[in-house]
Amino acid sequence: MSREDFKASLEALQQDLWAVKQDDDAYLLKTIIEGYEQAFEGKTVSIPEPEKVLTEAVEAPVEANTNQSFIDALNGDLSREYQAAIQYIQHASVMEGAEFISIMEELMAHADEEIAHAKKISDRIDYLGGVPVATMEQAKISPDAIEMLEQDKASEEEAITRYKERIEQAESMKDYGSKNMLMDILEEEEEHRNDLIIALGKKSTPVNEEEEPDLMKGGLADDKKVDDFNPAQIEMGKKVESEHTEDEDIATEITKDHLTEDPKYYDKLKEIEDK
Repeated sequence: MSREDFKASLEALQQDLWAVKQDDDAYLLKTIIEGYEQAFEGKTVSIPEPEKVLTEAVEAPVEANTNQSFIDALNGDLSREYQAAIQYIQHASVMEGAEFISIMEELMAHADEEIAHAKKISDRIDYLGGVPVATMEQAKISPDAIEMLEQDKASEEEAITRYKERIEQAESMKDYGSKNMLMDILEEEEEHRNDLIIALGKKSTPVNEEEEPDLMKGGLADDKKVDDFNPAQIEMGKKVESEHTEDEDIATEITKDHLTEDPKYYDKLKEIEDK
């Protein structure tokens, strides 16, 4: 699909949303289209006045003692969600080759989820008394499909770090509504990162017949062995990650990456799932 066809399909979807009066989704898609124009067509985006993008919904209550720096941080997350959606859509649109078809479909699914994240964060900012931004970070592009996947993986790893920080902020403020929303988003971002690790593994090729590539090169736990981690956590992790891949080695490497971030990652994950 060419960029022109892709943009036309977005604009057609926006018109459909206006027609059925799904104004919130239509305005969000308008922001995505403008971000696309800014990133790939060099256009200057005019940000609408906040009152023009509000619907007739009942005004939500504002929580007391809201930390303005937290709202600002959420707006930073929102602009990066716009970026992530655009980046995934652009990458999926320009990738070529039959071997990338399933990956392109996965990237479009990721884009849909990033847009859903943006909607959740935007609604939460409004609930907390802030104004959601309508600007985005610069999307990363490349003519090389593998580099695109590396760019997406790096973006997901950055998002995971940010959302862990944001969850701690919400916890310190006793803002459990924001915390629960952010934990849901974090879980999906980690799934995206895992999908990209698997995709990069599938697309790695040997340098020669004698030398096999390290499919997990670039992971957080490259210099660590399984014995460096708690055995119980390793077993729990391999069981969880095996739900996402049939390759036991990849499941083990993803497990090591998570435990490098947090030695009790899978205990905490189980606590969340048990709630």
